[in-house]
Amino acid sequence: MRQAGVAGSGQGFYPSLHLNLAEAYRKLGDLDRARDHIERGYTAMGALGDDGYAQMIRDGLDRIADQLSFRPALDG
Repeated sequence: MRQAGVAGSGQGFYPSLHLNLAEAYRKLGDLDRARDHIERGYTAMGALGDDGYAQMIRDGLDRIADQLSFRPALDG
């Protein structure tokens, strides 16, 4: 990110990235990878604040998890 001239870490992008990867893998029928990215997305949610954007990402992860009847076992 620094090389691109962007300040800060990219951790805030990870929840959205994993949401989009989970959706893409779901559409491709690779449900194991979709589940993996759902879990990674939930884990990365700590990088986001408590705002509308974070809720939108969480809702997206919940939607895909529901479609796959998947509930990740998360620590905490």
